[in-house]
Amino acid sequence: MGLINEDINVQNIVVTEQLNNPIDVNALGKFEKKGFKYNKEKFPGVFFHDSIDKKITFIIFKTGKIVCTGAKSMRAVNSALTRLIKILNKLGFKVKQKKELKIRNLVVTSYIKKIPRMFELAAMLDNIEYNPEVFPGIIYREKNKEYSAAILIFKTGRIVCAGIKNIDIAKRAISDFQKKIILNKNKDTNSQSLASQDFF
Repeated sequence: MGLINEDINVQNIVVTEQLNNPIDVNALGKFEKKGFKYNKEKFPGVFFHDSIDKKITFIIFKTGKIVCTGAKSMRAVNSALTRLIKILNKLGFKVKQKKELKIRNLVVTSYIKKIPRMFELAAMLDNIEYNPEVFPGIIYREKNKEYSAAILIFKTGRIVCAGIKNIDIAKRAISDFQKKIILNKNKDTNSQSLASQDFF
């Protein structure tokens, strides 16, 4: 039985798409009553919240690049993008997707089955940041030839994995993290000086 639950939940997908034509962001920003928000002095993109799923936010740039964040599935991303394109065309912006969707970041969550002792856990591994006065969680960074990821561990046992681009890599990152915990825990358990410590 593993220390970490095998089920993971997608919390956020950050995706980019490219439209076939540039967008006049100044003109688009004037449709504030339609939900488009633009302040060129603060940010070069126009913000828009999806009409169905309010957690999904689009940022539209003059180049035609669109950033989508807040969705929990690619199905939700595609549905929201379809709605956005229809709205843009109704407003007079003749655009369509180039179908160049790319996942830029994926945030997933899981949990450790036994509540960890944070300071002991932080001392077990390299590439760890833990300062509870600044941030309540342990930040573990993994970077190798196959992937890079950031894993956050909280005292409730909750785990957040970010910086990956697909579910398989997320599962791999969490699995590799678990193996390192078990390996180091076993090493410390076999050590006379640390034999009495229990990290979970």
